[in-house]
Amino acid sequence: MTTGIYSIRRATVEGFQFLPAVENAAGEVFKDIGYDDIAAMPPAPVDEYSDLLKVGGIVWTAENSDHEIIAYCAVFPLKEGLYIKELSVHKLYAKQGLGSRLLKETLTAAKSEGYKSAFLLTFKNVPFNAPYYARFGFEIIADLTSYPTLKRLAKAERKTPLWKYGRVAMKLNLT
Repeated sequence: MTTGIYSIRRATVEGFQFLPAVENAAGEVFKDIGYDDIAAMPPAPVDEYSDLLKVGGIVWTAENSDHEIIAYCAVFPLKEGLYIKELSVHKLYAKQGLGSRLLKETLTAAKSEGYKSAFLLTFKNVPFNAPYYARFGFEIIADLTSYPTLKRLAKAERKTPLWKYGRVAMKLNLT
């Protein structure tokens, strides 16, 4: 799918090598809001994306007209629905609507593949996190009791610097 000057498609295994650079560049915006330790976190290792494919996950990428990967959205299935693991847009391409187009494409594909819900964990008070996803209809989940797999992911995340900044779980009904 071509969107403006960007092409959105499923990533190839060969393209995974470019994802850490995108994640690092996207993470730099956290310095602007005082989350320096978040910006300094290492990106996901390349082999994590191959592992994601083994469990039925998908990585959607956006490429510019020079065929460079400039954004991606990594997802995988949970018992409860589709989990959005990462949505990253290179800082040079931020605030141009690319993340929104990539997220919409991901959600459209999820819906067509029969997913009833999409989930994610994100920062509650960062404008380009929970408030951003709320514009797409995601809602904060106050109690994760009904979502044991998501609850397990949130518990694992509590061992990282992420949680000290107020993370929340969110859900979008796709039906």
